[in-house]
Amino acid sequence: TINLFLAKIDPSYLLYVLYHEYSHLRVPNHSKEFYLLLSKLFPNYLIIRKELKMIAIN
Repeated sequence: TINLFLAKIDPSYLLYVLYHEYSHLRVPNHSKEFYLLLSKLFPNYLIIRKELKMIAIN
């Protein structure tokens, strides 16, 4: 289930979550292989992940 909060903010955050979850279909854990795949699918994931964490804290 996708959090409705994501629908209210920048679409790039929703894309990050979708690519993250899609990556889990191929790699079920947060291993190096997972992040390598995620970086290929969504190259700026580190920036978006950091921003999303800041929003979640506030």
